[in-house]
Parts: sequence; structure tokens; C-alpha cells
Amino acid sequence: MQIHQKVIKTGFLSDVVVVTALIDIYAKCGSIQKARELFDNMSSRDVASWNAIIVGYAQNGLVDKALDIFKQIQLAGLKPDSVTFASVLPACANIGALKQGMAIHQKIIKNGFFEDAIMNSLIDMYAKCASIQKARVLFDKMPQKSVISWTAMIAGCAMHGYSKDSLELFELMKHSGTDPNHVTFLCILFACSHAGLVDSACKYFNCMSDSYCIMPTPDHYVCMVDLLGRAGYLEQALNFIIKIPLQNDVDVWMCLLGACRSHKNIELGEYVATLLFELDPKNAAPYVLWSNIYAEAGRWRDVHKRVQWTQISRKSEILRLDICSSRLEFVLAVADHFDPNTRQVKDVDRNVIMTLDSVFLNSVFRGSPVEEVADISQESAQESYEKNEVKCKKVVNTVYLSASRHSTTS
Repeated sequence: MQIHQKVIKTGFLSDVVVVTALIDIYAKCGSIQKARELFDNMSSRDVASWNAIIVGYAQNGLVDKALDIFKQIQLAGLKPDSVTFASVLPACANIGALKQGMAIHQKIIKNGFFEDAIMNSLIDMYAKCASIQKARVLFDKMPQKSVISWTAMIAGCAMHGYSKDSLELFELMKHSGTDPNHVTFLCILFACSHAGLVDSACKYFNCMSDSYCIMPTPDHYVCMVDLLGRAGYLEQALNFIIKIPLQNDVDVWMCLLGACRSHKNIELGEYVATLLFELDPKNAAPYVLWSNIYAEAGRWRDVHKRVQWTQISRKSEILRLDICSSRLEFVLAVADHFDPNTRQVKDVDRNVIMTLDSVFLNSVFRGSPVEEVADISQESAQESYEKNEVKCKKVVNTVYLSASRHSTTS
């Protein structure tokens, strides 16, 4: 902001190069709206200005806007340069816009841009859009392949389940004399994880530091824990975490907790969950995942206790626990409004009633005999509420009594 103010004071706001630099700064700092304001207020623009806003949108996750700006460049009569194409192709890759990517590819051919950066972006775009064969054709045609070229191809194969091809490419890369980088190894570990190749992953993980002096990053450690967890080697995953310098990393422990859920290991799950509660007590994710483990084991009372012990916000009325039965979600949503003396649910927030659509009710009851449900299920929750608020609240009460009975006896 200070630089911007000085630009205004010194009268350089009409200088295309200076304003383009400001657009780039604002975009990289996440102030994309401010960047767009500057762009829109420019009296004249060059290709670099357009490229800056395209890159800004792409970096801030606004891929559709990046592609829209690319279209506007052509409508403005400007000729895109190699930077433009290298900037817009990742945008296509991130949303899987294969048709748009192919159209851009044709423009690249027409304009004769065959620099390595463009070719790497094309390989990455085709690979991420699941067009592995097209990516491989371009890759094989490259006379000189950089580590970026190899990594893009390896990543594409790994992403779409071609783990064997990823490993073969890695070996070819080594034989070509190109050294892998930390991203290459991350892609290889990912490929091994999804193919269940535990021994190969361990070999590559050790090779990373022993042969290439690349120190593992947190992402590499998480990938290894994920691999061991997927394969069911939970104790090995625990021992692995204990030995690495990331024992206070929430992501690593969350990965192991997820594996405990997948393999229904409640004992280890309790240990990991307790650690997570201490490491990040305000993070709702471990509580939710741990509640899932209890719920899938049929331990509903423990789920209730866990929710009561936590400080997870109930402000929205619906506690979004991603558990196997919607019954508990509904019970928790209205529990604070239940009067045990009158056995009635009072002062229920309208948002709770709005959840009573047919899909939700069917998942709650799973065949439970409640006559009123059929009436409200025939219409949308909104219409039902407006026509008969009293009846809707009666349904809430009936649902709660039935659902809570089923939940506590599950």
C-alpha cells in the first residue's frame, strides 16, 4: 500500500510498467480485487498487464476468471505471448478443462511457441485432465527433458492410477542423468501409496536422502504415514511418526487417525485422538473423525459423551458430524431444546425444521413408524413450514423422541 501511495504521489500511475508491477504485487499478496481495480482503471494495457492479471487470478484459485481474461485478450486484438500461454494452461489443468486446453494448444502451434515452459505446461495440462496418452506423446517428442518435464509426466500417471508407469518413468529419468527433486519423490510416494507398494515406497523414501541429499518435507512424511495406514500397517505408521521430527504435526497424526477409522482400530484411534486433542484442542476435525470411529463401532453413548466434552460450536444448530447414521446428527441438533419434564422439544430454531426434507427423514428413520413423516415428506420443508408451523414442530418432537431412542439403543 505504501508503494502504491508513492506511485500516486509521484505521478507514475499512468505508467503501464509500474501499474503492471503493482497488479502483480497485489495479486501475490492475495488482494486480487485491488489488482483488478488497477487493471480496469488502466488507460492502456500491454500483454504483460494482461498476463499479470491472468496469473493473479490463477494463483488465487479464480481459474474461471483467468480463462475469461484470456478470452478478452483475443477480443482486444492483442497477440498472446509465451508467458500468456504458460500462465493460462495451468488454469485449464486445475479445473480439468480439456476442451479449452486443446483449443489453447492449437493456438500455441499456430503461433509457434515450443519453449520448454510451454511444453511442460501442456504435458501437465493433458496429464491432469486424464489425457495421459496425449501427454505422453508430447513428452516423448521433447528432445531435452528437464526435471519439470519428468515430474509432470510422473505426477500425471500417479494421479490417475498408472502407478507402474510412474515408477518406470522414474527409472528412465535416473538413467537419463536427470536428478529428481523433492516434488518428484512426492509423486513417486503418492504412486506407491495408491498401489499399496510399501516396500518400494520405503526404498524411494530412503533413497531420497541417501542418494540425492534431499531432506524429507512434512508432505513426504504425511505421504509415508498415509501409505502405511492404507496398507493396514498402523503400528509401523505409529513407530514411523515417533522417529521423525514432526511429532507435534497435526496433519501427520490426523492421517494416522483416518487410517485407524478405515481399519476400525479403536484402541490406537483413542491414543491418537487424545494426542490430537492436546495438540490442537480448538480444531474440530479430530473430534469429528473420532466420533465417526465410535459411531461406526455402534458406540453411540461414547459419541454423545465426546460431543459433550468438546467445545465444538453448536451455533448453527446442526452439528455436522460426518457419521454413518443421520439419527445422531438430528438428535444432537435439537438436544438442547428438549424438556425432559414435558418430553417436548421447545423453541426449535427454524433452521432445524428446514432440514426436514424427505431425504433427511428417510435417512433418520430407516423404516421407523412415524405417521407424520409421510405428510411433510410430500412437500419441501419450506412449504410445509409456512403452511403449518405447529405440525412441523410436532414432527420435530416425534422425530427426536424416536431418533434418540434408536440412537441410544444402537
